[in-house]
Amino acid sequence: MKTDRVTICDKPPCTILSSAKDTVLHVNMELSNFPPELISRVFTFLSNKEDAIRHHIGYTALYACSLVCHDWRATALPMIWSKLNLQSTSQKIRIHERLSRSLSESRSHAATENHADRANHIVMIDLSADMYALEEHWSEVTAPVFHILRLFSPDQLHTVNLHFPHFYFTPLQWRVDPNASSGLPSTLFPALTRNLKRLSVSCLCSSCTDSDAILQNLPDRLEALHLTGSSDSPWYKSATSLDRILSLSKLRNLHACDLRLTVSHLERGLRSWGPRLQHLRITDRIDPLEDALVRALTAHCPSLQSLGLQVDLGDSEPLQVSNDALVALFGSCASLERLVLRGCSAMSNGLLAVCASQGRGLRVLEIDDPFGRLTGEGVVDLSGWVRLEKFIVEDSVWSGERIDMDEAFVLAVKTKCHALTKCKLRGVVVAEQLQSDDEL
Repeated sequence: MKTDRVTICDKPPCTILSSAKDTVLHVNMELSNFPPELISRVFTFLSNKEDAIRHHIGYTALYACSLVCHDWRATALPMIWSKLNLQSTSQKIRIHERLSRSLSESRSHAATENHADRANHIVMIDLSADMYALEEHWSEVTAPVFHILRLFSPDQLHTVNLHFPHFYFTPLQWRVDPNASSGLPSTLFPALTRNLKRLSVSCLCSSCTDSDAILQNLPDRLEALHLTGSSDSPWYKSATSLDRILSLSKLRNLHACDLRLTVSHLERGLRSWGPRLQHLRITDRIDPLEDALVRALTAHCPSLQSLGLQVDLGDSEPLQVSNDALVALFGSCASLERLVLRGCSAMSNGLLAVCASQGRGLRVLEIDDPFGRLTGEGVVDLSGWVRLEKFIVEDSVWSGERIDMDEAFVLAVKTKCHALTKCKLRGVVVAEQLQSDDEL
């Protein structure tokens, strides 16, 4: 079997299939009489995270099922083609060229022979650009990708993931060009993102041209946004402002990494996102954990379910959040289930005591204490942790000495937190079970 096969034949259904391991699968045709609802549920499980190319190259179970009969094929085809990963590298040119031709032929046959138009099933696309592909062969590498993108309708895509290299280089020269453009964002935005619900962009601001094309055209319907900046770029400030992000009124999930967000930015955004916001994760070089931010969350985001703050303090002065502000946060955000604080300077046993007594909805609590202040000493009321399943306190990295957790506190956690499945306090495993846990 060739490893670059990316087409599905439109021949009559097969009863004997060759798997990826060159074994023979004998299909009982009576299986095709299963109720459509059951088949759909099974196929949804089989679809996993593979994209259309991997389904074909790997000859997955779902792909095999699509060849059993016409009914199974009609159910499987939209799942097989729902996601497409396109890596703009020289190694992928031939695969993308064949895929482009296949999708074009599929569209032509759909119009004349009542066949499926496979491109219409694609709702999620993952685009990545290799650093070296941005040199002399860029136009050749991306030509089939652009052709595929032109097959999409304005309302078709609901999820887009963009991955760019840290820096764009001019052809044959090892120097950064802030005005260089891959052309991918300007092709997607706004023409093909009118119905976009989820967007993830890595290394935003490596190219000011591409960054502006994205940030100036974020669709109003966006519900989930993951942006990773490129703070080392000297042209960072020349990229477009964050105003468009802060005005997205339907945003439910935001992960902002290295965007130089200030507390003032976040206050404006929280007012705009309001009760819709359920998940907030900030990773930055500033310390956003202060009363102003906590008060804004309390006032505007009562539906918050998860909050993650990760900070690279650098030479910043330690900031503090008052216990009263944290009490107000737990009181207002009754749905808060996940709290992750990494590198924030406002760590204290008093803050931990508030979490233990007031965080009644918490299932996950992860804390990285950079100053070695968190020991649990004096924390005796753990009544808020009846649902706590995961509790992690990371070892101090800045204190210069080993810090141990208070023995009485560790014992209280062991005996009173009955829902714990994973607990690790400064390297000491208190509880650990084989149970999956979604990351924030």
